[in-house]
Amino acid sequence: MAFTPDENDYNHSINDLQDLSFDMVKFIDEVFNNDYILVIGNGIILDTKVEPSGDINKYLLHSINQALGTNYKNFNELFLHFNEEIDPIRNLLSLEKFKKSMVIEDISKELRNLLRTKLFKVVITTTFDSYIEILMREIWEEQLNVVNIWDVSSLSGFQNLLTEYKEPKDYNEPTLIYAFGKCEKEEDKKYAREDFDYIQTIERWMGFDARSNKMMQFIQSRRLLSLGCKFDDWYFRFFWYILRREKNKQREGEIAIVFDENDRSEKNLKTYFFNARVFTHPKGNVNGEEEPTRRFMRNIHSALTSLDETNPYRDQVLRLRRRGIIFFSYCNRDKRMARRLFMKLQPLYPNLWFDEENILGGDNYEIEIPEGIKNAKVFVLFLTPSIADDLANNRMNNFYNKEWKWALEQPNLEIIPLAAEGFSPRESYYYETFQNFIGGPKSCIELVEPDGLRKLQKSIDNLLKN
Repeated sequence: MAFTPDENDYNHSINDLQDLSFDMVKFIDEVFNNDYILVIGNGIILDTKVEPSGDINKYLLHSINQALGTNYKNFNELFLHFNEEIDPIRNLLSLEKFKKSMVIEDISKELRNLLRTKLFKVVITTTFDSYIEILMREIWEEQLNVVNIWDVSSLSGFQNLLTEYKEPKDYNEPTLIYAFGKCEKEEDKKYAREDFDYIQTIERWMGFDARSNKMMQFIQSRRLLSLGCKFDDWYFRFFWYILRREKNKQREGEIAIVFDENDRSEKNLKTYFFNARVFTHPKGNVNGEEEPTRRFMRNIHSALTSLDETNPYRDQVLRLRRRGIIFFSYCNRDKRMARRLFMKLQPLYPNLWFDEENILGGDNYEIEIPEGIKNAKVFVLFLTPSIADDLANNRMNNFYNKEWKWALEQPNLEIIPLAAEGFSPRESYYYETFQNFIGGPKSCIELVEPDGLRKLQKSIDNLLKN
């Protein structure tokens, strides 16, 4: 007699699985340690006021249908009715009128807040639009590296950049990776829009040899926080598998979203995630419930940033923010110059306290900067032409002057004056104003000297040994 399986036979193995508990304390530590890459899917891109589902693909399809007077249900159906010379998505995204309408306020508030913490420097987007790039450009400006899987030039540039680091895991520069290509005006630049394109892109990812490819080594050295990605889409399952196909490279504690636990195939997918020790939570918008991905994003944002007494992780966040023992002080007018120097020093000193990195939004400078200085051992005082002008004209009411005062209040804090090009420690303003302000002579290291940066490193190293 043939055996006829019952649905309960399938449910039994699923029910035997115990959900992995998400350890927020561990997660916060790892995020502050730059262990996570953020993987963003189309389902969480837009604010619900722009598109109720938040899905960028639905929004683009709706816009095309409106323009053409059609009713296509998906991109596959859309492209069945167009020849190869016509690309309605590329046409839409290339329209100046449409590009001007793309503003940061269109992006989901949860995503904006999460990226603005600057704790997720590396982002993989599985979409082909430029919304995430617009947001990251606002945050990181010219520092942002953009990598397109279908753009040989950007891909090679990223590979070369990774070779500058001893280990791929050491890479920590702001980077956006288009996992399935970016829709751009140039016709020769590909992006995944229908099933055949996704197959080609998956083939491209599978061609990366993890033993020799720096990019795959880098991705596999990190944990993945995946938000808004539809795991019920076949191509995303393949993509996830490719990123983690070497069993010994899988890392416990990755986070994913399962969209429908009532679907049998999704139950099987949950089993796969469980075996790979990937955290999951169920699909939202069921019976009017809020989509839990957005709620989850708000929760982790609050846990990572809130200094409110009600945040159970407040003390942990404060400790992690203030763990820098080298405080880097600079004039805000010289932010770009200071950041370039910071990027050179950070690989050598991961505990370098730099306000753009250590203060996670808001107006907490008056609280957190004095605390950062109090916990520091070395205070690097970056002197620039802007500061020279202030000193020469006796303008001593800037915020950086407050930092100098707070530093002088710490008896065991070592102060290193560091002069950029254009600031001369031999001019009268240095002796008459600066030395008087900091309460005595301090030898100044000049970056314009051939070995200026080496002298700074040596001074810091000697002070940290004591």
